[in-house]
Amino acid sequence: MSRGELFISTPDLTELLRVLSKEGQLYVTARPVASEPPDLHYKPYSTQSPPEFTYGEIRPVEPLKSFLFGVREHLLEYPGTDPDAKTPAPKRVLVGLKACDLESLKTYDSVFTQGEFKDDFYIEKRRATTLISGDCPKPADFCFCTMLGGRPYPTEGFDLNMTQVEGGYVIEVGSDKGEGVVKASKPLFTQATAGQLDQRSAGRKKATEALNTINKEYELKKTRQQILAEKETSDAWPEQLGYCVEDGACLFACPTCYCFLLYDQQGKLKDRYERARSWDVCMYAGYSRMAGGGTPRPRLVERFRHRFMHKFSYFHENYGLESCSGCGRCFVGCSANIDVRKVFKAMEE
Repeated sequence: MSRGELFISTPDLTELLRVLSKEGQLYVTARPVASEPPDLHYKPYSTQSPPEFTYGEIRPVEPLKSFLFGVREHLLEYPGTDPDAKTPAPKRVLVGLKACDLESLKTYDSVFTQGEFKDDFYIEKRRATTLISGDCPKPADFCFCTMLGGRPYPTEGFDLNMTQVEGGYVIEVGSDKGEGVVKASKPLFTQATAGQLDQRSAGRKKATEALNTINKEYELKKTRQQILAEKETSDAWPEQLGYCVEDGACLFACPTCYCFLLYDQQGKLKDRYERARSWDVCMYAGYSRMAGGGTPRPRLVERFRHRFMHKFSYFHENYGLESCSGCGRCFVGCSANIDVRKVFKAMEE
């Protein structure tokens, strides 16, 4: 069976999930409670009590980085531990992530796998994780991936991608790893028909048109890089800051934020110490504070402006891409309802 468009029925998908659960820890997207907009969460899959897999309209609440760059990670214990000794990452399969999450991997791969210093912890987890993504059939009003050049359906970065059609799913193979999954359960798949592919195309077109309508009022005449270059020192930044309370929810939820705090603490044994790292955000007053107490950005408005400069200007200059996937998690989690789209529109005007 070649790397083309395949089809798997809904009952056979259940069987595929059962098979995948034997290969490693399987997580699927599920809706714990009815909500609007639909909140999806990754749930561990167990054959004894499998969660009800939900294809979902939009991305799950948890960003993909939760699996590849943990909220808190143990790095090593000392003295007596070989710093080069690495514990193999457990095999995991994630089912239900969306295009905006796959897009965030470009940021993480740029930072953690390129250059002189590479993050072996991230690389090992990335290698051990199988990514089975899906289309976004019904984007929410906070989604804006198309404004960043994305689409409401994955085009790269996945091992397998699923598009829901009548009776099941059109499956697209995107990697050798994904092809291995198909070969291991070959009887479950058939070649997709022309009618099923037409359904996929129609659904993708409808979702794209919906996004264009949602974001029409936020369209920009200039690039974000041009706007930031012109308005970096503008007096309008405090107005855009609004009622920000510096809680960091926007950046903790952000799939492309990768800042971390490295620290040492008492280990499990009295004469040993642990080195660990945890997520950190540049909006905090203590971020990058130096030993003497000084900080390069003491005012909240300066840290707020830096958030935009880093994601859309500095990162673009260094890596050739913007460190934002348009998933809208920052707006959903923000207690001040700060919307990236509105900030850029207001700064341009």
